[in-house]
Amino acid sequence: MLDTLVESAARLCEADMAAITRQKGNEYFRAGSYGFTPEFMDYVKEIPVKPERATITGRTLLEGKVTHVPDVHADPDYAFSESPKIKRRSPHISRVPLLREGKPVGALVLLRKTMRPFTDKQIELVTTFADQAVIAIENVRLFDEVQAKTRDLSEALTYQTGSANILKGDRILADRRRPVLKAIVESACELLHGL
Repeated sequence: MLDTLVESAARLCEADMAAITRQKGNEYFRAGSYGFTPEFMDYVKEIPVKPERATITGRTLLEGKVTHVPDVHADPDYAFSESPKIKRRSPHISRVPLLREGKPVGALVLLRKTMRPFTDKQIELVTTFADQAVIAIENVRLFDEVQAKTRDLSEALTYQTGSANILKGDRILADRRRPVLKAIVESACELLHGL
């Protein structure tokens, strides 16, 4: 789902590449992409993105606002470990934060191989895509929460049913013992009266 959203944003904004980063716990990881090689995405997918100035995504997460870098070659703060590969391919980068309740939960990035800045209209459009991504991510999170609660309730119901069955079995055994115990008591009384 996120790959489709990222691809649509890239195509509409005439970007060569695009990626989405989302929060998992207290860290951020790449979750969807378009235009990157599978080898590159395999390499970066397990590397957490830190909210810091050394990467454009990190800057976006740190500041919680749109980050527009016309030329990463001229950006003194840019220090991503794979920067030579990225710089050769994408001198122009624009990133939009994914915000939930005013706090970054990820970022959507657009990259161009040419020195052609993104227009204000394209930035506005990708911001709309970012809002949609937050809704999609939130829906998945809520669905996962509901599934976890359903599993917990199902497990609790299984335990409750098991306990009820044990109590039912005890009640059945008690009901069967009553006539036997009554017969024993009656026999004991007859024997005692006979003495």
